[in-house]
Parts: sequence; structure tokens; C-alpha cells
Amino acid sequence: MNIAGFFKKFWIAIVLVFVAAVGIIVWQNNAKAASSSTYKTTPATRGTLTANVGATGTVRAGQSANLTWQTNGRVETVTGKIGTAVKADDVLASLMQTSMSQAIILAEADLINAKKNLVDLMASNTSLAQAEQSLAVAKQGVSYRHDKGA
Repeated sequence: MNIAGFFKKFWIAIVLVFVAAVGIIVWQNNAKAASSSTYKTTPATRGTLTANVGATGTVRAGQSANLTWQTNGRVETVTGKIGTAVKADDVLASLMQTSMSQAIILAEADLINAKKNLVDLMASNTSLAQAEQSLAVAKQGVSYRHDKGA
């Protein structure tokens, strides 16, 4: 028998034994891992489900509005409440009189004077008398022109 042929067959046999041994070891480890997995089961019941969600970003309400003031000053009272429905012309907050600009204070004083004058005018009969006098003069003018023209 040839020595070179013997060594060749010998090395082939060793490689085959090594591959078989590795295959058996891998197979046994997989079998152990599969048998060591145990499952815990529980009957289905009703209960509270809690889930935590992690996120980043800005959270905004579904309906919101940005309030912009037409003047600056210090807020004195806040009459609006969170979650309360508001209508047009509802006062939600007011500013301290001492923190307002002079123009705002003068405008408010003018408004108060104008309202007082309106009340005085409505209460007096002077304007009504003047209107009746103007009507009488106008009627005389129409009547005079009518008579002259006829």
C-alpha cells in the first residue's frame, strides 16, 4: 500500500469525524435550549391595561387660541375659567388701571363722558322740542310756498 494514499485517507477520515462531532454538539445544544424553554400561561381575564408611551415633541390642545393684547399693562383679574365656553365680547381678563397708558385712560374717560351725555340727551326734552320747532318752521315754509305758487 502506498503511504501517500494512506495519509490521504487518514486525513479525510479525521475531517469527517471532526465534522460529525461538531454536528452532534450543535444538535445537542439546540435540543437543550428547546427543552429548557418553559412557558407560563394564565387564563384570560378582564382588567386594566396600562401602556407607557415615550415620545418627544410639543403637545398642543385640540382647540386653542393665542390672545394678543392691543395694549400693554399688568393683569388685575382673570374672569375666564379653563374649559368654560366663551361667547363674543366676553371679558376674560382686565388690566390694572394704574398700569395702562395715558391714552387708554383718556379714551375710557371720553367714553364715560359720551355715555353720560347720551343719557342726559335721552332724558331731556330739549332735542325733542328743537325737532318739533324745526318741523313747524319747515311746514310753514312749505305752506307759504304752496300758497304763493297757487
